[in-house]
Amino acid sequence: MIRIFFIFPALLSVAAAGFLALSGFSGTEGEGSFPPEGACMERGKKNFRVAVFSDFTDNLKSMEAVAEAINAAKPDFVLCLGDMVRRAERADFRYVERKIRNSFTVPVYTVPGNWDRSHPGEWRNYREAFGADYYFFSYGDTLFLALNTADKELSPEQLRFAEHILETERPKFARCVIFCHVPPRDPKEVGGHSMTEKGAGQMSGILKKYPVDLLLCGHIHWFSDTFYAGRRMITTPSSGQEIRDPENPMFGFVLLNFRADGGICAEQRNVTPETGGDGAPFFREVILKRSCWRIAAFAILCAGLSACALLFRKGWRG
Repeated sequence: MIRIFFIFPALLSVAAAGFLALSGFSGTEGEGSFPPEGACMERGKKNFRVAVFSDFTDNLKSMEAVAEAINAAKPDFVLCLGDMVRRAERADFRYVERKIRNSFTVPVYTVPGNWDRSHPGEWRNYREAFGADYYFFSYGDTLFLALNTADKELSPEQLRFAEHILETERPKFARCVIFCHVPPRDPKEVGGHSMTEKGAGQMSGILKKYPVDLLLCGHIHWFSDTFYAGRRMITTPSSGQEIRDPENPMFGFVLLNFRADGGICAEQRNVTPETGGDGAPFFREVILKRSCWRIAAFAILCAGLSACALLFRKGWRG
């Protein structure tokens, strides 16, 4: 009986450690700043400004510099087109979400990039920090449709969602903007940073079927203003990742001016390159939190094994 009293907790500790390791326990969920799914904001407004940035993956000094420049431009809101973290774990997303929220003076609405997934098709950690990975809202006289192209294809559910929104909501607005991370075509023509042939076909089908005024994409780290499937497509410069434009070695963002006559003017804004993370705060709030469950599991495992060894050493046979 005494043996059972001591061995059972030890074995339970070992089982708990194994469960934690296998389940990927990662702590409690935070509040998050979620996108305004379906919200209709400033209805009828025809003149407004939107800033667009993307691709900084933990280069938080650069992101802060971009945020400062965007705040000075006084946009009505900001779109972030993904690639925000280098490791798609919950602690990383919570930290970056809070950093974004505290750095900008206007709302920021996001879509995920290819760095923002645990593995293809896995968006749990992203969604807990930023909300839905595809959604829609309207601002003024313009419909905004966010799509998740980070897997380089649209899932059947997302494709049905996009077609439904464009079928039912698009006729209510003068303009329509789709924003996503991976573009259907690489405007550099030699980079190969684009959706798969299937994904490009899905996007091409949407653009040809519905009146879309502008497609906004990240991922390329290079500003371009071109056309795809008969629709205007803009790609953003890097806001902290590798700069791929040989003629402009600067980080930056795109400022869009939506005019009353229906036009959309795009301007590339440069920001002096800065690199680096947040040092001690990032280590304390991300690295330690990222590892705390592993440390706890290891401690429980060690305690359980030590207890078992002690019991056998004392020769408790029951």
